[in-house]
Amino acid sequence: MQGDARRRRNENYFDDIPRSKLERQMAQQSSVCEIWTNQNAGFPFSAIHQVHNTGDWGEPSITLRPPNEATASTPVQYWQHHPEKLIFQSCDYKAFYLGSMLIKELRGTESTQDACAKMRANCQKSTEQMKKVPTIILSVSYKGVKFIDATNKNIIAEHEIRNISCAAQDPEDLSTFAYITKDLKSNHHYCHVFTAFDVNLAYEIILTLGQAFEVAYQLALQARKGHIQTTRLT
Repeated sequence: MQGDARRRRNENYFDDIPRSKLERQMAQQSSVCEIWTNQNAGFPFSAIHQVHNTGDWGEPSITLRPPNEATASTPVQYWQHHPEKLIFQSCDYKAFYLGSMLIKELRGTESTQDACAKMRANCQKSTEQMKKVPTIILSVSYKGVKFIDATNKNIIAEHEIRNISCAAQDPEDLSTFAYITKDLKSNHHYCHVFTAFDVNLAYEIILTLGQAFEVAYQLALQARKGHIQTTRLT
């Protein structure tokens, strides 16, 4: 899970990116609140799941917009992972799960950051409460996010990418971050709040969520174009 190890595994993808620029953007962003919204919220991804693994990660199968073009809230120019990593595998991170809360009035990332502040304050009130905070593994891919118990590796919950929106860091504590999900049964929105082991890790998790949104968006566009071409041929 270390940055250097990830870069070695994705070395072909990062060959054309100046290493100093990658390192510099990480350093610059460690003091900036990262915010992402999902352009795919509500879109059914059944067609996208038909993508197949070519076994070769040298050349990405899809073209992603740079982060600073995919959203107006970040100056970052480079993604952290090869796109196929998020398509055929996942990016896994350990974090503390502070809990979730019902969002009565959805106000975008403002709701995310409000939830961060409230959940963080609740945990800081009591040392005993902090001891109860579980450590989980967040497994991020273009399909969504899985909560995995860090001890027994059992899957606790899964959130489809289409039901995730408004991922952001807490501006008052950049190691805390959250995202909002929609429960399809109740039609309610919930904000899930986490604390990373350090600010850089929280930043990378949010950026990886942003990249997962972008990968899913580009795959959705491919699926739509393929459907249109098939319709025209028939």
